[in-house]
Amino acid sequence: MMKRMGGYSVLSFSLEDIVYSVVEEGMMRSCTCQDFRWNAIACKHMYLLARVQDTIQVFEGKLITYLYMHSLLFTLTSP
Repeated sequence: MMKRMGGYSVLSFSLEDIVYSVVEEGMMRSCTCQDFRWNAIACKHMYLLARVQDTIQVFEGKLITYLYMHSLLFTLTSP
């Protein structure tokens, strides 16, 4: 895992060479993994970060509107 502007990059647990972006704005808000995109609730990447970085909290709830906005942002800004 690596800190970057606006959040963290977290390696996939099962797929080699896959890195997910977790958005953190005082609290973890979204992840680019399929689990978060499908369910819009905290994923295992967020819980890993919360365990390792005890200053970060996981948002507990559904973020459909926020998820949609960030999915667009990631799509538009991904290389």
